[in-house]
Amino acid sequence: MACLPLRNPQRKRCPVILLVVADSEDLAKWCRRPCPIGHPGFELHPVVVSLPELAGWDLGDPEKHPALSVLIGLSHAPTATSAEPLFAAVKGCAMLPEQLAQAAFDLLLTRANERALKSLEAMMQQHEYQSEFARKYLSMGREEGREEGRQEAKTEALLLILASRGIRLPAAQQERVAACRNAALLDSWVRKALSASSAEDVFGSTEP
Repeated sequence: MACLPLRNPQRKRCPVILLVVADSEDLAKWCRRPCPIGHPGFELHPVVVSLPELAGWDLGDPEKHPALSVLIGLSHAPTATSAEPLFAAVKGCAMLPEQLAQAAFDLLLTRANERALKSLEAMMQQHEYQSEFARKYLSMGREEGREEGRQEAKTEALLLILASRGIRLPAAQQERVAACRNAALLDSWVRKALSASSAEDVFGSTEP
């Protein structure tokens, strides 16, 4: 699960909703719970969809619906036996604003299995795909991108869970969490955060 920013919704003159995309049904069930935000009598009910729900959807047109193509590609990535869903997702990434495209591409590399990634590289060479975005980020190396994407996704999930439970972290502590590169420690914090009522329940009496 990750937080992906929406730029300038006012420019589109459209309502803004909170859409949570969870990577499992269990996490989606947890995210569907009402979130008290402090105002008396008001609770936030996010719109939640799990990636497994999207696996049966048609790949669609990445140029018309790039974000949807990325999400569907993410749903196929762990078990994909061919490169088609990843290829559609990469084309979708190339249509998004740069910051959002980078985050989506990192998540795609993180979730994709090795066989599908190799097939994707071969397909892009065969099609002489001309996306500057795709050439740039594939050339940076899959392993580096996948590891960095894993760490960022875990950090974002941790901070989102803490925020949804009304747990505020001091700026210094947030920076310490963001700088953590210990995957096992991040996993431990995320698990504790799911049932925490205070920062001490997650990190103990000392700073992380």
